[in-house]
Amino acid sequence: MVLMDNDKQDKKRGPFGLIFRIVLFLSIFLFIIFSVMTMLGGQSDALKKGAEDFLQATFGGPAQIKNFKGLTFFPNMGFDAEGVIVQKNAEDETVALTIEKAHVSIGFFDAMFQTGKLKALNIQNLNAVQGAVFAKRLYIDQLAIVSSKENAYRLTGKGEVGDKSFGVDIPMELSGSAYKFPKERELKAHLGDISMQGVWKDGFSNQLNSFVIKNADGHKLEANLVFSGFFGMNVSGELLLQDQLVVKPEIFIKDKGEGISSIQGKILIPEITSNDLELIGQSIDIIDNISAMFSSGKYDPDRIEFKDDVDVSIRMPSILSDQKKIGDIVIKIHMKDGRLSLEPEGSFGGGSINGDVRLNAEPDIASLSVDLQLKDAYLSELMTLEKKSGAFNFVLKLNGQGKGQDALKSNLSGDLNIVASEGEFDASLINLWGGGLVNALIPSFDAKDKFKLNCAIIHADIEKGLATLNPFFVDTARVTLNGTGTYNIVENSLDVKLKPEPKDVSLGDISAGVVLSGPIESPNANVSKLDLGKKIGGLLLGAVNPAFYVATFADLGLKDDHPCHSYLKGE
Repeated sequence: MVLMDNDKQDKKRGPFGLIFRIVLFLSIFLFIIFSVMTMLGGQSDALKKGAEDFLQATFGGPAQIKNFKGLTFFPNMGFDAEGVIVQKNAEDETVALTIEKAHVSIGFFDAMFQTGKLKALNIQNLNAVQGAVFAKRLYIDQLAIVSSKENAYRLTGKGEVGDKSFGVDIPMELSGSAYKFPKERELKAHLGDISMQGVWKDGFSNQLNSFVIKNADGHKLEANLVFSGFFGMNVSGELLLQDQLVVKPEIFIKDKGEGISSIQGKILIPEITSNDLELIGQSIDIIDNISAMFSSGKYDPDRIEFKDDVDVSIRMPSILSDQKKIGDIVIKIHMKDGRLSLEPEGSFGGGSINGDVRLNAEPDIASLSVDLQLKDAYLSELMTLEKKSGAFNFVLKLNGQGKGQDALKSNLSGDLNIVASEGEFDASLINLWGGGLVNALIPSFDAKDKFKLNCAIIHADIEKGLATLNPFFVDTARVTLNGTGTYNIVENSLDVKLKPEPKDVSLGDISAGVVLSGPIESPNANVSKLDLGKKIGGLLLGAVNPAFYVATFADLGLKDDHPCHSYLKGE
């Protein structure tokens, strides 16, 4: 028999012997650790004190557990208690959180690898004051896994957020001794008068299908989205607003820490009309109402804040009017370090649109600059007319500073210039904005009739958040329209008076004047019982500083042979 020394034995075993010994050592070590963790669980006063300290660290105030039923670590991580009370802080004995019953249990390895499986969940009568959990008060009547019928389980919950009720209902299934969500499951929830229902499908790429959010007014947003990614989240798919407007996002979202997200990508809106703008507003209202339930609801007029980093483009390749394409616009959105910029470019009404909007909210005093221009567009391109006519140009320039949103709006100054030349257009083009403006001015005028435009000049001086119209002049073959008034940017309120002067006796009755009031996006047009002639008569073209025309035509790039020159010179 030949004896070998230890060194020779190690060499003969090679790397597999070393691996075996490492695995054996780790197995024994883990067995000891898990055995210790199993023995750590129980109902001791030390564990109760540890649970109370954890609650205090989580919610900020001293905690008390009246009936401590146990805390476990392995093989399940669990907490079971009744009569939980947490104060606001050490100095304030006001109760911030109470829980009548709390029983939560998750398998140790399920928690480690985030499998989503639960051993048990039963929360009853949780009351949290404003700011303890959410920015608004939270009440949970019950959040638990329940058995609805044989071998059928559901995660259900109901309660209140602020003064709005909420409910959730999600199917679960039994997997061994734990509960898990099915790979494909129906989601049902409501927040106040907003209902949500759809299907979630787990996979390499998670899917949210036919997820419909609807409010009491019937306004609806439907989502069919795909979520994927490991070091961030790719979001793609389709949003459908009120069964009409399609929005296709391709966005990558990444958490940068400290409450800051990086959002990059593009959003495509294949087709959009002027009516669709209202649908976008309705969808934003739904999302805002949901967000408001989890926010403090306190508006801070002295705060403008941009936390996230954003680099997103929104493209609208087909802007339509009566099924006719009138525009193709891309808006580039950049946001970083408290600075926001919007850069629109493209075509609209046969002309070119471009601009630059910049908001710097980083210092205490925020600053805003706006430079938007639409050049060489045509009114005829906004309607179903074959012949180009009614060339018009638009320039808006604004600058301002202020501590907070209201202060910034109140300090905006600049000017607006619109000049349009000869052309023919439908009365419906004005009614689309003015809510029956033409019929208020000229009751006998048929909305299907056409206006022959000679010249239109609209100028607004903007000072300290108030836009003053001077002049507001529109001359057509049948009527001349003069006006004056203001637009309050802070209050989004129009107060404009218009006076028509007939040229054509066939028009019949014509109103003494019309007052436009309300928000600029949807003003109200009402016939005035007052004689506006004297009030407006002093604000006709002849009373305007001639220097205005020089600046306006230079800004708009108009030449001396423009049709409006004859009106400016009184010819």
